[in-house]
Parts: sequence; C-alpha cells; structure tokens
Amino acid sequence: MKIVLIGFSCAYKTCAGKILAEKLGYNFIDTDETLERRTGMGVAEIFARNGEERFREEENALLYELAESDCGNAVIACGGGSPLCSGFRALACNAAVVLLTVGVDYVLSRLDGVSRPLSDGLPRGSLQALMDERSGLYAEFARFTVNTDGLTSVQTAELLYSELCKRI
Repeated sequence: MKIVLIGFSCAYKTCAGKILAEKLGYNFIDTDETLERRTGMGVAEIFARNGEERFREEENALLYELAESDCGNAVIACGGGSPLCSGFRALACNAAVVLLTVGVDYVLSRLDGVSRPLSDGLPRGSLQALMDERSGLYAEFARFTVNTDGLTSVQTAELLYSELCKRI
C-alpha cells in the first residue's frame, strides 16, 4: 500500500512521514529529497538555476515513476506543488492520499531559518493567498485531512497512525 502525504510547506509531511513509515514498517520516500539526490542540488538551487517549470517537469517524471513502480508498502511525502503535476493523478489512483493542513502563522514560524523556494520572503498575505489557491486542489485528492497546527511532528505522526488505523 502507498500512503501519500500532501499539503503546503511546513505541514510536517517529511518529518511525520518518516516517523509514520517507521511505525508501520513501510519504506519512506520524499519526492523533494529524491530529486535533490538525483540532481545533486537542493530544491532551492534547482529552482534558482533551472526555474519552477523545469523543477515541475522533473517532479512530474518522478511522480509517474512512483505511480508505476512497485516500491512496496511506502509512505510518500510529496512536495507542496506535487498535486499540480499530471503524474500526481497517476500516483493518487492507487494510493491513500492524506492531506496535512497547516495555518499560515504556523507556516511562518516553521519556516524560520528554512529555505522554501516559493515561500521565501513572501509577506503573510501573499503566503495565505498561495495556500488558499492550492487548498481546493489538495482537498480534491485527499481521502482524509489532519490539521498539524500546534502539533509536533511526532504528535502528527501519532495522529496519522491513529486515523489510518480507523480508515484503511
């Protein structure tokens, strides 16, 4: 079974996803980390050197690859923009997609000292607008939603585990 975590930056997709995968005995795959290993560059550097369009092309190819591969039981943490890619639809067809939501104030506090290409330096209002723009797309794919506001990544993983046990 593939469990796919989606949501905006800083929703704990990666941190909680790693913990959840370990708890379930599943493989863990992070799309951003995979792209970083393949390119030898961080996501911010990929955006800076190649632009968002090229990044999305590489991300899309990876999502199709994950959709078609037998990666065993896996928790897959997707980048915040992954659902914008057609490859995400293919991946979501055979997976339990879980949306991790986070409020703008928590994003801002969690971003402190962390580089995220599309959110760096955005004023609160612009960040909220980007989050609002993506929220409908996220909801379209989600089997269920977990709000991470006020939670640690460990608490988020525990809540995910509990909800998955009830629903899947």
